[in-house]
Amino acid sequence: MALLEQHLEPVGDKTFRFKPGWDDARIAKEVGAETHVTRHLRASMFGALAFSKNGRNKTGAVRTIPYATLVMKVVDLTERVAALTDDLDRIKKALGE
Repeated sequence: MALLEQHLEPVGDKTFRFKPGWDDARIAKEVGAETHVTRHLRASMFGALAFSKNGRNKTGAVRTIPYATLVMKVVDLTERVAALTDDLDRIKKALGE
């Protein structure tokens, strides 16, 4: 926790960024932990990292999306494509194609 406190700086309400050269992976390596453990600890104790509009945080790390969220998005898109395909088939049938 001390390393996180030393190398995080606030940039908004419950939003932080790492000081240059530091990230979850480096903190994890320094303390002998897995990166996902450090990430979870940092997020629960300090909050989210600040990300720029291009989806990267100030250290260049890419924003991650939980796996379950991705699965739900894929299911939603699959259902939308199926509905559009059905609509297209109805239009083709109506046009006599």
